[in-house]
Amino acid sequence: MSRVSDVPAIDPLEPTQTVESIEPIEPIEALDGVEGRRSTNLELFLDLVFVFGVAQVSVAFGEHLTWSGFGRGVLLLWLLWWLWSQFVWLGTAIDLQGHTASIVAIMIAIPPALVVAASIPEAFAARGTQFAVGYLLVQTWSLAIQGVTLWSNPTTRRAWFNYAPAAAVAPLLVLAGGLAGAGARPALWLVASVVNALSAVLGGSSRGDGQWRIDSTHFAERHSLFVIIVLGEVLVAIGVAVTEVELSFTVALGFLAAVLVASALWWSYFGFVADATERALDRTAPAGRAALARDAFTFGHFPLVLGITLYADVIRHVVPHPGATMVAADRLALLGGLALLLGDFVFLRWRLERVFTVERVVALALVTAVALAIGPHAPAWVTVGAEGLVLTAMQALLGRQRRP
Repeated sequence: MSRVSDVPAIDPLEPTQTVESIEPIEPIEALDGVEGRRSTNLELFLDLVFVFGVAQVSVAFGEHLTWSGFGRGVLLLWLLWWLWSQFVWLGTAIDLQGHTASIVAIMIAIPPALVVAASIPEAFAARGTQFAVGYLLVQTWSLAIQGVTLWSNPTTRRAWFNYAPAAAVAPLLVLAGGLAGAGARPALWLVASVVNALSAVLGGSSRGDGQWRIDSTHFAERHSLFVIIVLGEVLVAIGVAVTEVELSFTVALGFLAAVLVASALWWSYFGFVADATERALDRTAPAGRAALARDAFTFGHFPLVLGITLYADVIRHVVPHPGATMVAADRLALLGGLALLLGDFVFLRWRLERVFTVERVVALALVTAVALAIGPHAPAWVTVGAEGLVLTAMQALLGRQRRP
C-alpha cells in the first residue's frame, strides 16, 4: 500500500499537465540551411487567386484590344504579377505552411488579393479605388511579413532594408491612382510599376552586406507552376470557346490548331527553360543568386505570362469562327504574344548561359512572316495552325540537338 508521503506534492505555482500540453503558436521564422524545398499546398491555393486575376486581364484585353487598352492591360498584369512575386520571394525564405502563424498570415492576404483580381475589369473605371485599397493591403502585408522574418539575420536584414523603402512607396502610388480621377490613374500606376521594378534592382544587390535567401528548387518550381497554370487557362479558353458554338469540321480544325500552339508553348518552356533556370540558380554563389533570380524570374518570366495571356485572348475569338480571316487586332495580338515568348526564351538562354539561340530567332522570323503573309488572307485556323507547326518544328530541332 502506498503511503501518502510517496505521492509528490502539487505546487500551485507550477503549471499542470493540461496547461503544458497546449502548444503556443510558433512565430514565423526564416529558414536557415534548408535547400531543395518544394511548393506547399497553401502556396498553390494562393496561386489560384492570381490565376483568376490573369484570366481577368485576358478578358480585359479582349474587350479593349486597342493600343490604349493594350497598355492598360499590360500595366494591370504587371501590378498583379508583382504582388504574386512578393509571395514567391517570401516563400523561398519562409516555410509558409510550416507553422500556424505563417498559415494565418497567408490566409489574411487572400481576401484583399481576391478583391484586387475581381476589380481588374473595371480598375480604370468604377472600381479603381477598390483595386488600389486591396493592392495596398496585400503588398504592405507581404512587406511586413518579410521584415519581421528576416530581421534576426543581419545579412537578410540589410537586403530587406535595400528593398523596403521603394517597395513601400509603390502601393501608396497605386492608392493615389485609385483615388485620383481616371485621367491621372494610368500615369500614377505606371510610376508605381517603375518604382516596384526599382525596388527589385535595389533589393537584388549582390553585395556581401545584404543577401536574400534563395532556394533554387523552390524558386524555380514556383514559377514553373505558375506558367503551367496560366497555360491551363489557355486550354480552358479553348474549351469554353468550343462550347459556345456548334461543333463542325471547321470548328474542329480551329480547335486542333489552337491546342497545337498551346502544346508547343508548353514544350518550349518545359523542354528546356524550366530545368535550365533551376540549374543556373544552383550553380550561382549565394551572393549573386538574388540578382539572377530577379533577372531570370521576376523580370524574365513576365513576358512569358504576358505572351500566354495574349494568346488566350486571341483564341477566344479564333475557335468560334475558325473559317473567317483574323481581324488585324487579333493578328497583331497573336504575333505579339508569340514574339514575346520567343524573344524571352532568347533572353533567358543568354542570361543563364551566355548562349545565343539562333533557332528561336529563326522561329521568330517565321512566325512574323506567317502573321504578315498568311494572316490577312487565310482562314484563322490556317494561320494559327501554321504558327503551331513553326513552334513545334523549332522545339523538335532543339530537342534533337540536346539529345545525349
